[in-house]
Amino acid sequence: MAQCNSFGKFSSEAGSRRFGSARGMPSGSRIYGGLSARSNSGASPILTVHKMERSCSRHIFRNNCVSLQEFTSSKKMRSSVGFISATHGREHIVSLAEDRRASSLTLEEMDIIRQRGRLKEKLCSALKSTRGSLDDEGTALISSLRQLNPNPDITRCGRDLYIGLFKGVKASFKGTGKKGEAQKEVGASGTVVTLGRASFNSFKPQGLEIRLNQTYNHVGQGSDDAYVIILVFSVHDNCTLLPPLEGLLINKAKFSISNPGRMDVVFLSSTLAPRFPERDLDRWFKLFKTENSNMDEEGSVTLSLPPAKGWLDYLYLDEEIRITKGNRGGIFVVRRMDEPVVSV
Repeated sequence: MAQCNSFGKFSSEAGSRRFGSARGMPSGSRIYGGLSARSNSGASPILTVHKMERSCSRHIFRNNCVSLQEFTSSKKMRSSVGFISATHGREHIVSLAEDRRASSLTLEEMDIIRQRGRLKEKLCSALKSTRGSLDDEGTALISSLRQLNPNPDITRCGRDLYIGLFKGVKASFKGTGKKGEAQKEVGASGTVVTLGRASFNSFKPQGLEIRLNQTYNHVGQGSDDAYVIILVFSVHDNCTLLPPLEGLLINKAKFSISNPGRMDVVFLSSTLAPRFPERDLDRWFKLFKTENSNMDEEGSVTLSLPPAKGWLDYLYLDEEIRITKGNRGGIFVVRRMDEPVVSV
């Protein structure tokens, strides 16, 4: 399967399944893998999306057309209806199941889609250069994307668009847990914070400094209202000749949709566990077992949390990325994944 190498850019792969047919098309139509650009006498050219088979190869609109991700029946939001909804908003959906009519995009609408692609690519590049920190350029790009949000109402865009598996590109919160840094905004990638700050003060030693390596977010997986944040972290112990200990902080919650642009989240439990118990279990026990007496024989300990309520306001949402703002002001940029990297 081809991989997304940056927002808005996809690598192609071999394969040429036909999507639709040229039969019945108006004279002068140009076919792009089942999609045609045509003009009605004197009218501006428009792009017509014809019925696509449910399993198809990744293809590219050429010339002034846009890139389109592979759609397969085994994955959610992989129909032509899903593409129209995710990429250009719910209002452009046509019931292809009923009459297979085309859904038309004007040149202006096509240009908006291209603008989104360029902005997402620039945002990805900007965040990469700042190691996930949000500078003035990144802030401006997010503001521009917000103005072009194809799905401002998440109650209408379809559940499959806001649930799924996501990987953090930029995630931040305030405070490292260290003295004098209560208001410092830190990213959730490559940042050093205390174990207490990262775990709602659930686990000890709370003052232990850990490095946050990656953030994952699973939404609606396992149960309809499941919301899970997974922090992959590392910590240096006294074994300088061995790789750093790697662990997981798994914060589980439930979510609900309270209004068109907001997801409410209530955190319920937090789990501390080694990422590679077969390699690190002895070292893990030496560091954590004494102060976390409920730890099991696999090095995992789970504690219930007093209901911690928060919310996420959606700034931008399509089938590739999600940008939200938390109730404490943190900005979170995540991209969709097909498969989980960490199982919970």
